[in-house]
Amino acid sequence: MIFDSTQMKILRDKFKDLPNYEVPDIVFLDRHGEYEGERQLLEYLFSTVSYQKQQDWFGRLVNADFQPHVGAWFEIMLYGWLRERFSVQVEPEILGNFPDFGLELSKLQLAIEAKAFLVPPEERDRRQKLNRIISTLGGISKPFSVILKIEQLGENIRNGEFVKAVINWLETAADQRLDYQDRRGNILQLSATPRSNLKKLGVISSEGVGVNPEVLRPPLSKKADQHKALRKAGYPYIIAIFLEPSHLSAEEVCEAWMGKTTIIYDVEINKVIEEKFDESGISFFKQEILHKSVTGILVFKAEYDGGRKSRYLHPWYIQNPYATTMIDPNIFPVDSRFMVVGQNNEMFEMKWVK
Repeated sequence: MIFDSTQMKILRDKFKDLPNYEVPDIVFLDRHGEYEGERQLLEYLFSTVSYQKQQDWFGRLVNADFQPHVGAWFEIMLYGWLRERFSVQVEPEILGNFPDFGLELSKLQLAIEAKAFLVPPEERDRRQKLNRIISTLGGISKPFSVILKIEQLGENIRNGEFVKAVINWLETAADQRLDYQDRRGNILQLSATPRSNLKKLGVISSEGVGVNPEVLRPPLSKKADQHKALRKAGYPYIIAIFLEPSHLSAEEVCEAWMGKTTIIYDVEINKVIEEKFDESGISFFKQEILHKSVTGILVFKAEYDGGRKSRYLHPWYIQNPYATTMIDPNIFPVDSRFMVVGQNNEMFEMKWVK
């Protein structure tokens, strides 16, 4: 239904001459042998929903633009993750609202709204250029390992010109650093180490990325404000967010929601006596606590399973301690939960619990 469609054939033909790192996500998924199991899973899950929902998912999934594609991919994979464990409805009507999913839990209907937080277009473009450079280096038949440092990325590097310069460097001055610069705005530094066991270049590229939880505040706020009628009526409401950027994690989601953790340390007894939030998250505004109608947040990252030849969703759960409608955090089979572990009249204690 998906991968044998006319639309897929058009994309397959359109990008057939481009390498994997330059094709849209759906074309990469379609052509790569290591994703055979994932293609079968998507086809199966797709077949279990209504025709109307199939049309919605299909239009976004088979799309050369990464944003609708990844959004639909996450919804389908989340649907699969949920239906393995719960009775799931897709876009059920609840008080005139249509959340992405509804779960039946002991006569209680729980609403889930999904959001994919993606790598920005400019970062995706930068990665594509970097992958082009790494792939070009990896194709050179020389017994060296090379450390690559990017000073500046310009337009796509000219492979022939770049390969010629690297080979000449390895054959004449491999013990020195190569400072490579072209007329397309690329400035690179390469250093090499001989490796007699290698037939082609082994490439190592390390780049530091600043972790900024602030970028998660807008998408979380937007989802927290949706479906007002069902939230006001007291339905448990869960935000499910998928994190595509590799440097973001459930800890950053927690910080964006609750704020940074501050530690009070007593030097006389050499002990931490209190850990608390600095109330800089979106749950707080001055003395007011916001978003009490959000029960919690499911956080997902994509992992790969070689045995199944498919990616899968790696889950965490963050409990909202101020929620007006609570559920047991243990109902979700996740890697770990950030949950209330102790409480008194003045404060509560929260920790990550396996």
